[in-house]
Amino acid sequence: MRALVLVPLAALAACGGEAEQKAKAPPPVQAMQAGQWEMTYEVSNFRQADEGRPRLNMPVGTRGSAAACVGESDTARPPMGLFAGSEFEDCEWGDNYYMRNGRLVSSGLCQRDGVGRVEVTISADFTATTFQGTAEMLTRLPTDGDVVLATRINGRRTGDCTPAAADGNRAQTK
Repeated sequence: MRALVLVPLAALAACGGEAEQKAKAPPPVQAMQAGQWEMTYEVSNFRQADEGRPRLNMPVGTRGSAAACVGESDTARPPMGLFAGSEFEDCEWGDNYYMRNGRLVSSGLCQRDGVGRVEVTISADFTATTFQGTAEMLTRLPTDGDVVLATRINGRRTGDCTPAAADGNRAQTK
């Protein structure tokens, strides 16, 4: 009989501990911390999308980095150039922007001088001070030479914004 009474009590104690753990868990991250950020990337897939000579030459294994300032007003929507890389200018997020609960999924357009338009899709997990994920890019050129490429991206907050990056929050080549 005692065993039957103790089983429900043990089950209640276990539930109470689980509820306590959930209450102590930190809330999900909704934004990146303001400051200077550095991103590194490595091309993991590259293929030509048409018969022309590729206008963007970034074969598998190409590595690079970029830095950007994420201002206080941009923590929930950081500059797209931070995720797309320093090879691209004038990047703008599209309307399908999603950044919540440690997850960023969005797409947008970038321009590259002498190349044309580049469609970029970002999928990344983030904390307040780091991110990791993928960026997929497709060039949309007025001529032949379109390519499709994918990169693995990693980023981290490195401190306060530098004066060069704070001007316009643009990605800066390292």
